[in-house]
Amino acid sequence: MVLLRRYPFATTLKEYSVRVAGVEIRLSDLAKDEAVASLALKRLKANIEEDEYRPEPESTVDDEVFSFHLAVALATALGPSALRRFSESEASRAHKMLKLEDENTLIELASSLGVRVEKKPISIPWLVARGEEVRRKILAYRVHVSDYLKVHAAGEREEALTNSFLLGGWVYLDRQDLEDLIHDAVRLRIETLARQVDPSELPEEILARARVVFEEALDKRSGRLADLDPDAFPPCISAIIEKASRAGVKALSDQEGYMLVTFLAYTKLDLDSLRDLLNAGDGDALAVSSLARFARSRGFRPFKCSAAKDAGLCKWNCRGPSPLSEYRRRLARSSHEGPEGVGRGA
Repeated sequence: MVLLRRYPFATTLKEYSVRVAGVEIRLSDLAKDEAVASLALKRLKANIEEDEYRPEPESTVDDEVFSFHLAVALATALGPSALRRFSESEASRAHKMLKLEDENTLIELASSLGVRVEKKPISIPWLVARGEEVRRKILAYRVHVSDYLKVHAAGEREEALTNSFLLGGWVYLDRQDLEDLIHDAVRLRIETLARQVDPSELPEEILARARVVFEEALDKRSGRLADLDPDAFPPCISAIIEKASRAGVKALSDQEGYMLVTFLAYTKLDLDSLRDLLNAGDGDALAVSSLARFARSRGFRPFKCSAAKDAGLCKWNCRGPSPLSEYRRRLARSSHEGPEGVGRGA
């Protein structure tokens, strides 16, 4: 039960309400409970703004589970863009907390999401350096390939297996791989829950409040775009920009183009800066700018660092977990340092 306070998506509304109340509690009932409704709107707001949702110190497991499921329903009613932002923020929040959990909790959580994980360590050759012995990597966990594939969208299945170690019908993972798989499973669980929602169950009063929260959150997000500072760009983005500047925007692969556009979407972008940055003409700069605005309006995000590595777009070891979070970290660090790296307050 303690696990559910942190990870309320690990159970369905029907399953949980029958367990604790003996009857199925409906969304319309939850919406009439002001305490639950307020928490649901708080969670919705935090996820749309990409702030980390933090439970109230006095909130109970019931509060968190019921308000989470009401928040999923509200995000669903608001449309695909709201749901996409909500599910990704929830998955990212969970991903961050997983790093503090013991392995038994990870295995239990994965199981609650329909992914059976077994601890079966194997050692595999990982790197052969010239003139050195073979270096090995320990993959401590395994997931059956059927569970592994159902977490990934159909279009990602071939790539997912290509970048994995498969043996005897099992996919072997290290801890980071397992955390990333649970991240994706959380997002899938929320999308599955959303498909079961009937927005007509929700009273108009709470829907109206949710629309206001959504619009205000979008306004706040657009006002918090990161400054455009190429010196603080993570190296994966700098490499793509260098290629575009040297060979032209059209020389970028589809994945490089997506990575660049979705990164720039969350910076304070203007055409003059974009022309200089990409060494591009008006047409290419305008096209990239338009695609960036579209990407932001739809909530598209750059690849996570782990996915960028798998796609061959990154060979560096930043702190991540995404190019945008690394960029904001570098911006924050540079704002506290002088030109020689000395703290301004020193």
